[in-house]
Amino acid sequence: MRTSLHSTHQGFTLVEILTGLAIVSVLMSLLLPAIQSARNAIRISTCQSRMRQDLIAIFAHETTFRLIPSNGGYSSTSLIKDVNNVPSEIGTDNLVTGQNFKWGIGQPTGSPAKQSGSWAFSILPFLEQSQAYQSMRTDVSLPTLACVERGRTLIGKTINDGVGTYYSAGLSWTKTDFVGNGFVIQPGPKAIRISSISDGLSSTLLIGEKSYDRKTQVSSSWYWDEPVFSGGSQGTVRTGRFLLADGIDNHQENQWGVAHGSAAVFGICDGSTIVISPDIDYDVFYRLLFPADGLSGN
Repeated sequence: MRTSLHSTHQGFTLVEILTGLAIVSVLMSLLLPAIQSARNAIRISTCQSRMRQDLIAIFAHETTFRLIPSNGGYSSTSLIKDVNNVPSEIGTDNLVTGQNFKWGIGQPTGSPAKQSGSWAFSILPFLEQSQAYQSMRTDVSLPTLACVERGRTLIGKTINDGVGTYYSAGLSWTKTDFVGNGFVIQPGPKAIRISSISDGLSSTLLIGEKSYDRKTQVSSSWYWDEPVFSGGSQGTVRTGRFLLADGIDNHQENQWGVAHGSAAVFGICDGSTIVISPDIDYDVFYRLLFPADGLSGN
């Protein structure tokens, strides 16, 4: 007697499918914020790591010269050969304020007191960029000065726009997301000693991320965004008291930036880094900028 075996296959019902999808949706809604938070934490940590390398370079400069680098400034002797090999000055016409500026240009042979390039130029030899420093390669890639959250293009030639006319010798220049505290990293020729930071090294900010307007501060603009190899501008230092989130038309002039949503990354004069909330009391934050006012940020 032959017996036939019949197998049956039972599929999922519509109710079961919908229930499964609902469970997956709930799990995703729970996991995505955690994943985004983890990614943001990694980007903050990366910026802190890059900033620590810059701090090490600043203190290597201080150890070598007994001076914190200045931000440089205009000098009639600071020239660079343009695309036609003609020695040229560089500068910015600020069309918003009607002011005209001439910027210094880094000098590889300049002592700290006579250096016309920015602080970021002065520390290049301590960032393993001696060749770019000596050859004045203005388009060198400098990852330790770039914010990973922004991921913006920091190397480019200037194009005149609605806020500025730029005299850049027709060259490509490297800019920076990280800027110095202008009360510590002062305009040249004044380069201060670390001993003059009497409020305490752990209570004084040294560098941080600058404010950033995605509409204005494109790679072709120098508006409050002048490059590393220039000196004397607010493109490489800040002295403002506000922390501004990256955005469009955010009135970013001379202010500090919040590139990571709820976190602003800074380097302190003791060589460490700190994350500051944009909700900090602005008077407290402002006190952290002054190296010798007799007040701490507490």
